[in-house]
Amino acid sequence: RLAWSQNYITFVSDSPAATGTAKKKRKSRGKFNIELDLAISPDVQLNLPIDFSEVGVTVGANGNGDLHLSLDGDNTPQVLGNYEITNGTMKLSLLSIVEKSFTIESGSSLNFQGSLPDARFDMKAVYSQRVNLSSLTGNLSTVDNTQKYIQVEDIISVSGTLQDPTIGFDLRLPNADQSVEDEVFAYIDRNSERDMLNQTLSLLVSGQFYNGQV
Repeated sequence: RLAWSQNYITFVSDSPAATGTAKKKRKSRGKFNIELDLAISPDVQLNLPIDFSEVGVTVGANGNGDLHLSLDGDNTPQVLGNYEITNGTMKLSLLSIVEKSFTIESGSSLNFQGSLPDARFDMKAVYSQRVNLSSLTGNLSTVDNTQKYIQVEDIISVSGTLQDPTIGFDLRLPNADQSVEDEVFAYIDRNSERDMLNQTLSLLVSGQFYNGQV
């Protein structure tokens, strides 16, 4: 059932969806180099936990990739190739307060460049909800003087490498017009990591914007 597992990166399949060819080469004194070409299809599940101290992310995804795996006589793995995600989830555990499941956006990827710790992330995931705008402004919306609910997408981005990953938080307002966007982001500094963390935590825990001035 297990297709391949190494350093917390696990590809799992219940079907022959991960196909490959293997080559074994004698190196010296009984040691061998093993090379394996893997063609990963969407039937194979990628499982990958990522730890950011007080923030934990677990990736469960499906996608496509052509990977070349080599293992030398000292059992040091090298992996080359790109794995592109077609669908999946990121389970977010934030400050041991909240756990939510985000949908990974298509086109997210994991690029292998040789040594496994150097594998590079390019992943985004989204959690969508409707939020009362007055929880940010502290009163009725200045746009149309109503208790206005808007669609808000919490965004997680994971970049960097397997040994040094970076997590970022952002917001999108997919259906809002420019006047509403201007009003929302007059209160939120998207360039501040602390502000974006506060917003994400508040939205996921209470379903409301965070406003330290209210």
